[in-house]
Amino acid sequence: MPSHRIGFTLHGSVYRFLLAAMCGLATLGFNAIPVQAQTPSGITSWYQNTSDTNAQLGTTAIRLGCSDIPNHCFDQIEMAASSQDVTQIYLSIALDSTTSVPYAVQFSQWSLTHPELISVGFDDLVNKMDDLQRSGIPLPGQIVDQTINNVKSGNPSLKFGATIFENELDSPLLKDPNLPLSTRTKFDYVHFYIHYRMNGANFATYIQQLKAMFPSAKLIAGVYAYDRIDYLPCQPGITTPCTVQQDAGLFQQLFLAQLSALGQQQVDQIEFSPGYFGLEDQWPGWF
Repeated sequence: MPSHRIGFTLHGSVYRFLLAAMCGLATLGFNAIPVQAQTPSGITSWYQNTSDTNAQLGTTAIRLGCSDIPNHCFDQIEMAASSQDVTQIYLSIALDSTTSVPYAVQFSQWSLTHPELISVGFDDLVNKMDDLQRSGIPLPGQIVDQTINNVKSGNPSLKFGATIFENELDSPLLKDPNLPLSTRTKFDYVHFYIHYRMNGANFATYIQQLKAMFPSAKLIAGVYAYDRIDYLPCQPGITTPCTVQQDAGLFQQLFLAQLSALGQQQVDQIEFSPGYFGLEDQWPGWF
């Protein structure tokens, strides 16, 4: 995901804001967040961060993408758990018409002896289903359903999760006949990210919509901890980007709403993307 170098500076200020907000040390004009003695539980980050920043943020789990064969992904899972000093890994694999279903069986079996793998699923679910449909698969949701079944085939305790964005909630790909309620009920986690900064004001409404769509799923609130100015406009339907001040202010408002939802148990966790806390210059998304 592209972003510009201003984002590097914002990432640093965002990091300080995150620490202050999670510790209840800075209200920034929002008095709904109670003061806390320590950072809240349920903090996930995409791989990778420095050990110091993981400790400061209270990171309890890492989300890892791997589109390789399972044996290679197994190595990456173990490496990520060890290097990031966490005991929980959420794995995102490729949504593929030939590999997703059989690979899910292998991940399920492996998780029986490697409890650090707690979830297998897909990132950017709607976009990937759209790609499959355009390639000639009329109902890509059937592949999702079969993958979920195989994720749990060897280990019923292994979870399934997927990333969904706010501007996709009305997509027909999330409804009958592609993804019926019988399939959506099988989702254990929905990693929910907001693409457009100004849509963050609707966060509470989106949460209720997701709970109705995925009644068995725990919701994970996704946080883009970098500026989005060169990636998307401030809101859908326009071409005007956020100003630097808007982007930072809207980020802070949304994060405080997400943190409040975590405290009220409306969401199960908060998840940071793209990670790279303490390693900002190494993130490949800069240009």
